[in-house]
Amino acid sequence: MDSEEPLLDLSNIHQLPYTLSVGTMELLEEVPLLSLKLLGNPASVALAMATAVTSLYIYFAYPRLLVQMYFRIAVRLSGMRLRTVTDDKGFTFTFGERSQQVQGRPSILLLHGFSADHFMWAPIVQKFAPDVHAVALDLPGHGFTSDPADGDDIGFEGQLHRMRQVWK
Repeated sequence: MDSEEPLLDLSNIHQLPYTLSVGTMELLEEVPLLSLKLLGNPASVALAMATAVTSLYIYFAYPRLLVQMYFRIAVRLSGMRLRTVTDDKGFTFTFGERSQQVQGRPSILLLHGFSADHFMWAPIVQKFAPDVHAVALDLPGHGFTSDPADGDDIGFEGQLHRMRQVWK
């Protein structure tokens, strides 16, 4: 085999049958190719790159910010609003509150366990009737509530006493 034949002879390509009809070709020419137009715009490419780089930086450098943002959005979607109450010593309680307290109707106080916060109640509070007043409290050292000072009673009685001081 002295002379090699080409694998594909393209000399007669104009004689090959069209796989798309002329009408289909016209339709394809009219469809805007958004992705190609975006790639052609340097400002769009720069914005996409800046967004991607910023997102990756936040993801790797400050992952807690993403988690906190997710928690705040979930709490907000449940109908709760994030509130704070500070006592005379500067201790701050943070809690999620849904609806308003109505005279003569009970309110529901939701307390979390160890290493949780008000966020854990968001999916449950979301299922309450709209007129039910609910308070999901962050206990000291959890969520956005202040950390207890050294020597503070962090047992049940101490926590109850501190809550009664704040909500007199």
